[in-house]
Amino acid sequence: MNDYLLSVVLGIIEGLTEFLPVSSTAHLRIAESLFHISLGDGYWKMYTIVIQLGAILCLPIYFRARIAKFLSTFPHGENGDRTALTHPLGLTMVAFVVTAIPAFRKPSPTASSRTSLRGWDWSGTCTATVATPSGWAARSSTT
Repeated sequence: MNDYLLSVVLGIIEGLTEFLPVSSTAHLRIAESLFHISLGDGYWKMYTIVIQLGAILCLPIYFRARIAKFLSTFPHGENGDRTALTHPLGLTMVAFVVTAIPAFRKPSPTASSRTSLRGWDWSGTCTATVATPSGWAARSSTT
């Protein structure tokens, strides 16, 4: 398949799955396998990283007002009813630390583990870690 057409198809898969509660990384890897793309090829590894980087980097721009509000109200919150551990940024830091602990315990990566789905899921885990506490805070403030 032509690389341009393949790029369009993978871009559509990434766009449709990035903001759904499914793994866009897994869908990209499955599509790459179905299209017989060599998962050991450095070009396609970099492509997968860069295509996801675009979706990840758009989030701070899209949520810039909310991020600025979180930063300006840390640690007491808008109404002064939060602590460093109950503020959305505090919850994000706690979730990140809990998520990152296995990364420090994991043995150093080998060539085979770098190409596995498990190694690629850390970017999704970190993105979910950042998004989840703010969602909890938004839900708890509306009830």
